[in-house]
Amino acid sequence: MTVSIESDSDRNTYEVWKQEQASSCGVASIWMARGLVKQQCIDEDEWPLAQRVFSGAVRGAMNAAGGDRFPVCYNPGAFPKNQSSMGSTFSQFGLFSSQVATGLQNEGLHANFIGAQSINPVNLGPGKAVIAFVRWRPAGNGAHFVCAARMANNGAVVFLDPWDGKVNEQWNNGTYAARYGGVGDILQVINVWR
Repeated sequence: MTVSIESDSDRNTYEVWKQEQASSCGVASIWMARGLVKQQCIDEDEWPLAQRVFSGAVRGAMNAAGGDRFPVCYNPGAFPKNQSSMGSTFSQFGLFSSQVATGLQNEGLHANFIGAQSINPVNLGPGKAVIAFVRWRPAGNGAHFVCAARMANNGAVVFLDPWDGKVNEQWNNGTYAARYGGVGDILQVINVWR
């Protein structure tokens, strides 16, 4: 795991998790939202958290080969296209919004997910965060989770993007334009609070 220390336009500082495994943006967003809501730095490796999320939110009991040691990257061709194991979950497509919400609840936080095309600013700020589920354009090009931390003074939402490990300020218009070129639509949000 790589953690970047990034600042927004108001000079607020964030720990932004840069995912090492494709399809682990949900786990990275859980990690960042948990830190924002608890207002603390969290020193934890990617895979122990991924294992907890998988066992608590996806399967209810660990069902992955290899015991408690897992590789950092999974070969998608080596696993079925389902969530029958941690390997198949994170090599193929990652988590669903309901599983991200359950993962946060298992970490002792309140979380709900709703279909929404924008972030409600009341759900951002001290002790709160929002994880947005973004479907890349055109449809069929995959999806991504990003963590929204707060509203900047310029009126933009401050997103923490686990793909590049950077802060990205965007207007709250239902579109997420990544700094690395991807453009997508916000389809669901997971509101997180203490």
